Amino acid sequence: MTGVRACITGIGFMTPISIGVPETRLALRGAKKGISPISLFTVSPESRLPVGEIGRDFIQAGIPRTHHLALTAAQEAMSQSEGPPDAIVVGVTTGGMLKTEAHFIRGETAPSHFASHGPGTVGEVLAEKLDCTGPVITVSTACSSGAAAIKIALEMLRTRQAKRVLVGGADALCRLTYYGFRSLQLLDPAGARPFDVNRRGMSLSEGAGMLLIEAGPREA
Repeated sequence: MTGVRACITGIGFMTPISIGVPETRLALRGAKKGISPISLFTVSPESRLPVGEIGRDFIQAGIPRTHHLALTAAQEAMSQSEGPPDAIVVGVTTGGMLKTEAHFIRGETAPSHFASHGPGTVGEVLAEKLDCTGPVITVSTACSSGAAAIKIALEMLRTRQAKRVLVGGADALCRLTYYGFRSLQLLDPAGARPFDVNRRGMSLSEGAGMLLIEAGPREA
């Protein structure tokens, strides 16, 4: 990032192996596995494949699962901050899809049930809860969403459009992605084994990772 140092001053995690940075570090060192047969929603026995699931009971009244994952990670990232971020950039693909699916299954059609469906609503919830009054940008470019969001955040710091940006990515599991990747035959029934000669695909997961990035002094 030419001319400006970018400093990571806060980190927040929500993962299938643990919640929070210290716990996740310990889980990684202990080689903990977070892949297990899906339980978040009902699937037929022949369709049941292992996924990275944070926990069926992980919910918060009033906001969808993706929003809760993002908010929990964001609050950890902001826990040492002295004030709100100047801007928020978040990579999301499914938004409130899991909740939308549940409404459709129950036959509910009232527009109010789908107010949190769009990916952009995740950033809106973060801004509201964290008192951010600056730009809120949503990036939805599939698997690259989080990386693209970080690039945008760095450019905002480089061009002095912001001094501190909360940035990251979040997504919850939902039927759309589960059955979508399954139909493409991309999921390994035994779980992802990237360095195994007998590997058969990837593992689908959910989670959130957020960073607070601040602009330091200009480089000489």
